[in-house]
Amino acid sequence: MKRYIFIMALMVAFFLVLFFIVEALGVPLLADPTPWLKRGGVLAAALGVGLLIADVLLPVPSSLVMVAHGALFGVALGTLLSLLGSVGAALFGFAIGRRGGKLL
Repeated sequence: MKRYIFIMALMVAFFLVLFFIVEALGVPLLADPTPWLKRGGVLAAALGVGLLIADVLLPVPSSLVMVAHGALFGVALGTLLSLLGSVGAALFGFAIGRRGGKLL
């Protein structure tokens, strides 16, 4: 049990440090992806879906990406893109857990 708590504490510390580093650096893509998404079309849709999938490992503001999807592509297509990204994130998280074995 102590090992499990230690691993969980390490993971929490890692993600908190990663979050604060990204916030301190002010990475524009992760802080406000709207300008990148406004560049248009398929690239913007793929970037938005990719950011939602990356939210499994990185501190990406997923709600902002989902709102940007709706603003750029309309309610129907924005919802489908956000759903695709969310399902992709769930599958990616499942794959990480599956491959992680007993450690995760």
